[in-house]
Amino acid sequence: RRDTFAGSGTDIRDNYRRVVHRIVRSLYGLEVPLIAAVNGPAMGLGCDIAGLADIRIASETASFGVPFLKLGILPGDGGAWLMPRNIGYARAAEMLFTARVLDAKTAMEWGLVSRVVAPERLMEEAMEIAEDVASRAPRALRMTKALLRQGRDATFDQILEMTASMQALAHLTDDHLEGVTAALEKRAGRPSRACAPRRCSGGPHPRCAPRCPCGASRCQRPSCRSRHPDGRRRSSRGISCAGAR
Repeated sequence: RRDTFAGSGTDIRDNYRRVVHRIVRSLYGLEVPLIAAVNGPAMGLGCDIAGLADIRIASETASFGVPFLKLGILPGDGGAWLMPRNIGYARAAEMLFTARVLDAKTAMEWGLVSRVVAPERLMEEAMEIAEDVASRAPRALRMTKALLRQGRDATFDQILEMTASMQALAHLTDDHLEGVTAALEKRAGRPSRACAPRRCSGGPHPRCAPRCPCGASRCQRPSCRSRHPDGRRRSSRGISCAGAR
């Protein structure tokens, strides 16, 4: 035993809290959606880290397992809490008690991942999902994720109360106004700060239109390198507009 697993029982416990638990808490606490793209063996901590993602996809060569009991230890990363919520108690118990390894097809059938693609398509598929998610209203997106997470343990009445409060805030955002306007005008909406930089060709981005204080719509991602209507290139921190009043 060495490094994280060295020392007395108290030392090992504290190291789990300081290292392993810090990793999983950081990932679980993300306000924005997290996507996992698995392209090989995801074992033990790797399987549970993938399970922390909101959306999980895998290549045909991926595999999943939590073989802690083979090593005479238990899931020290919160997996005993996470796995039943992802795939149900009975299947989580089977994976943990037998150390069974799932291939990608079985993982999809069990609900551990939502889709399986060819290895060469994995990252492209993940980026397409990410771009679709990033095109949504950012504030409403964060609140929706919060409701999903709270819904794992809260009562129906508690979720309804949270929904009422969050929905009231969402109704007051520019994104809601833009969404309703876009629907009435039969066009795609342009949520604030929702940009897919990989597809940007400069100028006004087709999937986002953050506004300068003067009212001009331009993508604010540095990679877009768009120009302000007055001809000045904006800085990496956004548009500096002398026309703002």
